[in-house]
Amino acid sequence: MRAEERLSAKTIQAFKPAAPGRSCCGGHEAPGYRARAPGSPLSRIVLNNLQEFERWLKNPAGSQPPRPQPGVITALEKFIECGVMRYGAVRFRCPKCGHDVFVALSCKRRGCPSCDAKRSAIITGQALERLLAFVPYRQWVLVVPKRLRYFLNHDPALAGGLSRIFAEEINRFLCQSATGTPAQLHFIQRFGGALNLHIHVHAVVSDGVFSLKMNVLGRSEVVF
Repeated sequence: MRAEERLSAKTIQAFKPAAPGRSCCGGHEAPGYRARAPGSPLSRIVLNNLQEFERWLKNPAGSQPPRPQPGVITALEKFIECGVMRYGAVRFRCPKCGHDVFVALSCKRRGCPSCDAKRSAIITGQALERLLAFVPYRQWVLVVPKRLRYFLNHDPALAGGLSRIFAEEINRFLCQSATGTPAQLHFIQRFGGALNLHIHVHAVVSDGVFSLKMNVLGRSEVVF
C-alpha cells in the first residue's frame, strides 16, 4: 500500500478532533477526547516525501550524509497511521448512560511527537514517584565507537551489557570518596540527529551516594 493511500487529504479532513464533552451520567459534563491531529504539518511532510526518501535510501547518489537504519522507514509508515481511525480504534462505553467515545490507536513508535510525549510523561512520573529520591542529579552519556554500533544494534543483550558496565564504572568512580551506592536510571538511545545508527547510553545519576547508617535509636536509615 502506497503512502498516499494510507492517508489522503480527504482522510485527514474526515478525522478531526472530537467535539467537546457532552452531558453524561446524570448531567455531569464528560471531558471531550482531543486526539492528535493526523493532518498536522509534520504528518503532511512525511506523507508527501516518504516515497522519495525511501528511494534515496535504496539508491544513494554521490556523497550523502549518514544513512538512517532500516527501521526508520517502518517507523515513518506507522507514524502516518498514528491517530487515524481507519487504521484501528478502541471504543469506550459508559456502563451507566451508554455514551460511547472512540479513540484512534497510536503507533507507539520512537520519533512520533505524540507518542514520545506520552512515553516521556509516563516514565518521568514513575521515576519521580517510585524510583528517584529528591536529591541532586547529573546526566552521564556513554558514546560508542562506530565500529561497535552495528553489533550492539544486532544483539540487544550486548547493549544491555554495555549499560551494565557503564553503571559499574560510574559506581566505582563515585565511591572513591564515599562509601555507598549512587542512584542510576539508564536509557539506551539508538539513533542520532540524522536518524543514523548511533547507539549511546544516557544515565541519570545521583550527584552523590546513598549509604546505611545507624541513627540515635539504633535503627538503620538511608543517608545521602
